[in-house]
Amino acid sequence: MQPTYVVLDIPIARGPAGYFWWEEQISQLAYEDSWGVLYLRRQVGSAHPVIEGWQTAEEALAYFDRWLAGNGWTYTGPSFDRNPVLPIC
Repeated sequence: MQPTYVVLDIPIARGPAGYFWWEEQISQLAYEDSWGVLYLRRQVGSAHPVIEGWQTAEEALAYFDRWLAGNGWTYTGPSFDRNPVLPIC
């Protein structure tokens, strides 16, 4: 079995360096008392207000929320068995 990740190619303007995302982290978590493994792929990017148009962190988060909602992702609310920050498709 190989790990698989949901990779979302959310369109973002490229910065002066020619890219937005500059770091990627891939992790996995397995609980001893449950079946399976949880996989997480995280990216870090640098925003430039003049290029993206975001002036605050709230505006940047709203952009991602709108993109996710517009592409069929639904926020399901907090739960005890998953991270409430992560969207569920």
